[in-house]
This record gives sequence, structure tokens and C-alpha cells, in this order.
Amino acid sequence: MPPDRPERPERLDPRRCATAARLAACVGVLPPSVGGTRLIVVDGIGGSGKTTFADALAAHLPGAPVVRLDDFARPGDFFGWSPRLREQLLAPLARHETARCDIYDWPAYRIAGYREIPAAPVVILEGVGAARRELGTVTALRVLVDVPAEVAAARTLERDGPGLAWFWRLWRTAEAAHLAADRPWDRPHVRVDGTSGRLSSAGPVPPGSPLPRAGAVAGSG
Repeated sequence: MPPDRPERPERLDPRRCATAARLAACVGVLPPSVGGTRLIVVDGIGGSGKTTFADALAAHLPGAPVVRLDDFARPGDFFGWSPRLREQLLAPLARHETARCDIYDWPAYRIAGYREIPAAPVVILEGVGAARRELGTVTALRVLVDVPAEVAAARTLERDGPGLAWFWRLWRTAEAAHLAADRPWDRPHVRVDGTSGRLSSAGPVPPGSPLPRAGAVAGSG
């Protein structure tokens, strides 16, 4: 999260919620991917709508906590969070234990406390890089929320205002380097159009998964 971002409630697009409901209905057949937990990751560039979609998905999966990568990133090291994620979240889940994860206060540039994440049947991890290659062996379902870069840029400007333009310039530079190196678009099980809320395409699905076909909105057949 950029420093001093104004807190505004996200609007949940009904179409996006419908797609989330349909995906949620498929999650139960997936095998656990880390300990006894099915780890669902929701990736996408900054401003794509991944946070909104992750929250919509969680609303259809009672008891599934949403973990934000914003709490693992640090100023000046936006994508060096893998060791913290493994130590604080993945290792405890692998042991079927409650995880204890940092809460990072971006405006104050400090750790403000911690949050306990239970080893629930489903845990959702959202943020840029959530589907990074090195996490492939511990993810049950990879969702990529996809929008054109210019749409994402317009959204962040509208949401955060021109006062944070400096932050987004730094972020986009780091984000572009991450994307070029990791190519997360090569690995999603499901792509969600971050504008329409539709499933725009799907990659290889997990074994035995009745994931909805590409181009369909939940409830549309």
C-alpha cells in the first residue's frame, strides 16, 4: 500500500462477484497445497482489481482469510518479500499451525503489529507477485486479474490522487522488472478480466477441477 493512501471502500462489481462465486464453488475439490490448506493466489498489476476480487472470493468462502502482500513488502524493496512470506505464513501452514504475520503501516514506515492467520481449509493470498514462479508448488489455484496498463494507471490516479504519483512511478519501475523476470501470465489457472469481471481465458486447470470455462460469467451456464 502506498503511504498516505486515502481509505475508500471498494465497490464490488456484481459481475466480478458472480465469477468469484463460481470459482469458490470449485475450490472444495482441489487438494490441499500447503499442509492442510488450499492456498489460492490472486495476482495482477497494481490497480487491476485483484484486491477487490480476492475480497469477493473470500465472501463466498466462509472462514477463508485474505492475506495481503502489502504487509510483506517494504519501502525500497517491493518484491523481496519471499523469505518473510515463507517464514511467517507458509512454514506455519505447512505444520498445520496458526501463522503470525506482520501488519505493515506504510504511512509510518514501520511494523504496526501482527495478525494471526489460522491454518484454515482455504487461505487467499493477494498482491502483485502472488503467483510468482517460486510459489507454484504451494498454490492450489492461481488467479490472474488482467487489465490494460493504462486502465490500471488511471484507477490508481483516481483512487490515490496526484500526490502519490511519485510512489507509483517507483512502483511501476519495480513492477515492470518483476513482471519481465517472472512472467506470471504464463501460469494462471484462471484469468479474470478486471474490467468486465468475466473469465477471459484459463490455463491448465488443477487435476480434477471443475473450473468454469473461459468467457463465462458465473451463473451463465
